[in-house]
Amino acid sequence: QAVGRRVAPPRTRSRQRGGIAGECGRMVAESKASPQGHSYGAGNYGRPGSPCRARSVSCVTPDLRTCQWEKQLEEWKRRNHCPLQARVFICDNRLPDLRTALLVRGWFCNHDKQSYQFDLKWVGCAGIDHDALLPHQIVNHFQLNGQLCSKARLTQSLRTAHLHGNMTCDKFYPRAYDMQHYAERWRFAADFRRTKAEAVLIAFLQHVESGEGSTFSQGIVEAALAVHSIPFTSTDRPGPTPPDEWTLVHGARVDSRPNSVSVSHYTSGAGQHLPERARGQIEAGAKCEQHSLGCGRHAWIVKPAGKSRGRGIQVMRDIDEILKITTTECCRWICQKYIEQPQLIHGYKFDIRQWVLVSSWRPLKAYIWRQPYLRFAGKRYDGTLSDLSEFQHLTNNSIIYKMDGFSEKNQDLQTEGYMWFLQQYEDWLHQVYCPRDSHSTPWLSPPPYTLDAFGLRWEDV
Repeated sequence: QAVGRRVAPPRTRSRQRGGIAGECGRMVAESKASPQGHSYGAGNYGRPGSPCRARSVSCVTPDLRTCQWEKQLEEWKRRNHCPLQARVFICDNRLPDLRTALLVRGWFCNHDKQSYQFDLKWVGCAGIDHDALLPHQIVNHFQLNGQLCSKARLTQSLRTAHLHGNMTCDKFYPRAYDMQHYAERWRFAADFRRTKAEAVLIAFLQHVESGEGSTFSQGIVEAALAVHSIPFTSTDRPGPTPPDEWTLVHGARVDSRPNSVSVSHYTSGAGQHLPERARGQIEAGAKCEQHSLGCGRHAWIVKPAGKSRGRGIQVMRDIDEILKITTTECCRWICQKYIEQPQLIHGYKFDIRQWVLVSSWRPLKAYIWRQPYLRFAGKRYDGTLSDLSEFQHLTNNSIIYKMDGFSEKNQDLQTEGYMWFLQQYEDWLHQVYCPRDSHSTPWLSPPPYTLDAFGLRWEDV
């Protein structure tokens, strides 16, 4: 969660606001230019129910607003039997641990969620009035934080990042589509058809290189070459796909070897030219920055845009099923290319959970937790993707803990709870990838199993 001080949006708002400076009556917001040229609104606060007109108002500076708020807060503390030196917080009822921690530290709880009398407010986004915040008041959400916290808006923000700097998200973010929009669904369908055609060609070459058995018919191979050759990018409008060719490709199965045509037909028969064509098209596609995401299994991961903790996430490989769930379910969905060849530790998928605390965005101030940790999937990864179980493909602990045997020690990973410290990962990387026979590793250290590693005492926690 982002925790930060308020910076007003760069335009003056003139709308009715009640509460913290009520005795000022009608007033107009007075913008005060920042050194960077941004406008920090002084606020617009009238009595509840009173009109707020720009022609008959008095201007109030931020310093004056702060003084008025301090007087009101002092009066509020007297009425509510709150010590004058205590700081005041408002907290969501669903966070009893946070509430208890603040009370233990001498804070005083304001139970009125709509009140303007607080030093800290920790609630949902809808409960924060960013325009009414004073400079010293702290809340747990930045304005417009959904641009980063929502899967759909994060995707949109990363796509447009090249407008603000020399970078492209294709280098680090698997291509994704917001299935709420028709144009996005169209582009996804074109992308899926191309990846399915590529999967058929990869399987076809594997069959041919084995030198025995059977493989796809010549008609399916030629159809896959035609579909795969259609120009496509994740942002441009895709070209039309011939329906007859796609019908053949869509019906082809890459999980098992078909009994259509003998491999000899492509090694010494009339289809000798097709393996070379298929190899050339795949090599040309390898120049794409995201080509390494797939290994011929045309898998996609479908995520509800507004949910967390792995809820509703599914790995899918059939376009009809993907379009059905993303158009009929009452939810906004993101469909993203699945990384089919992830790095594995002892055969298990994992992710790295890195905590970052952002306390200000102008100027940007962020604190990075120095002890990220690894979270593992509950089952060994199967590269054939014949098993789409959430325990094999998702690493969220809120999902894995439901698995039988979660509380037992995993012998492969030598850990309980399916998590590793950063130091364990560094040691594993060194053992697996270091080519030297003799080693000098002063940077390797044992995992911090005690609070001493963080400079803390158990008595203080």
